[in-house]
Amino acid sequence: PGALAHGRRAVELAEERGNVFSRVEAATFLGAAELADGDLTGATSVLERARALARNRRTALWYEPRILATLADAKLATGDRSGARALLSEARELVDRRRGWRLGAFDVALAWVRLLASEPASGRTAIDSALESLDALTAELGSDPYRRIAALERARLAT
Repeated sequence: PGALAHGRRAVELAEERGNVFSRVEAATFLGAAELADGDLTGATSVLERARALARNRRTALWYEPRILATLADAKLATGDRSGARALLSEARELVDRRRGWRLGAFDVALAWVRLLASEPASGRTAIDSALESLDALTAELGSDPYRRIAALERARLAT
């Protein structure tokens, strides 16, 4: 609930006093908080608005891979694997074209691991390859929080 309250306040302030960049940024983080809280409809709505605003105004486009990855997680949570795959394919293409920052690339790689792990047809080799890519990004970032996130995902998949 704390993250939601802060996210809602950030969106409110961005709408009142901010610019397009701050509106995209605040909505991106509110959408992630809503997803973490289990509000899939709210998360999807906020994230789709953030993505549309960024695209229409050509501002804060480096958030787009992160937005798409979070939308994919929301789709996956509803059981829509094909929708999640489509969003992640787009996000991976953007990352390959160097849109976004490396933190967004991590989000995309993490969502890709989750998608592969959810698909019955995915083999262990594909999942392990995706985990190796996630580990490589983690090493590149050199960030302990991202190392912990990757380790938690690896442990979750091991059980």
